Amino acid sequence: MKKYQFKKLLLSSLIALQLANNVEGNNSISNVYAQTENEDLISLDEDGKILQLVGIRIGDYESITFGYIYRKDSNVYLKDAIKGRIYNITNLDQNYIPIKLIYTEAENVLSDELKSKSRLTKEELEETAEKISIISITTYQPYVSQFEEGKVPFVYQTFESKEFDNSCLPITNDGLFSGLGLPLTDDYDETKQDVDTSNKYTLGIYQNTGVYSYYSNIYATDSVGESDKMGIIICYYIFDENNTRIATLRTQEQIDTFIELNAENIDKYTWKAAFYNGTDIKQILENIDSNIPVSLNKTTYFIYNSNNKTKTLSIN
Repeated sequence: MKKYQFKKLLLSSLIALQLANNVEGNNSISNVYAQTENEDLISLDEDGKILQLVGIRIGDYESITFGYIYRKDSNVYLKDAIKGRIYNITNLDQNYIPIKLIYTEAENVLSDELKSKSRLTKEELEETAEKISIISITTYQPYVSQFEEGKVPFVYQTFESKEFDNSCLPITNDGLFSGLGLPLTDDYDETKQDVDTSNKYTLGIYQNTGVYSYYSNIYATDSVGESDKMGIIICYYIFDENNTRIATLRTQEQIDTFIELNAENIDKYTWKAAFYNGTDIKQILENIDSNIPVSLNKTTYFIYNSNNKTKTLSIN
């Protein structure tokens, strides 16, 4: 048995023990999706959106994935092709912390074998992304003034890998190559609704859709204020119909296993989540990416999901 499979079996057993005293009841969580492997094949061109290799930089945190970048309603969106999540980059940039995207068409970095395929698996894209890193390059731009002329240093980010030569790699970020614009084709229809097919219960960057109420603790029923801050979900707490906590899920692997084990009954539970909205995010997001529990001392809020509405509970 593979090490990962054995680890997942142990995790499943522990969660099953946590759920031994579950009571059936009526709650109203819906639209829950368990993570499945190879559920969808990924196209190099989806509805006029061209698949990109995307580097995401948030402060000192960096992540590389494949996805589609597009505009809708005067906002720029990123659809992560591997995880299925959709981010409103404009909204994040304005309401939370500055985000930088570095991207190039996937065909520029894929092997000839992968480029020959019309559709790719998530595993193929993940394996490719793991071989690539983000680096900074300094170039010198000429300038001319009425007194002198010369060159000034300019630093921009690009991708590096043993699989390709990046010396002429056409990349886009907010610097030297920003004039390339969004990677769309003439077939792109801005009015077409894109669907987020990812697991609705994921750790990481959380985007609220407006003002939400917050509470004094995870058991409170009366709100004490409102907020519209964005942040990061670092842990989920699962409650049954009697408002009894039955599980604490601190890694995405635990969440996915919980959903897999309880797929038929998942909408009977209430999900509340520890929420962080500070700026010290590098280690938090790296831990989430690596399935390492984030310290609960980082919690600033709790998100309470009920009837598909999101509320926030403050512990400060």
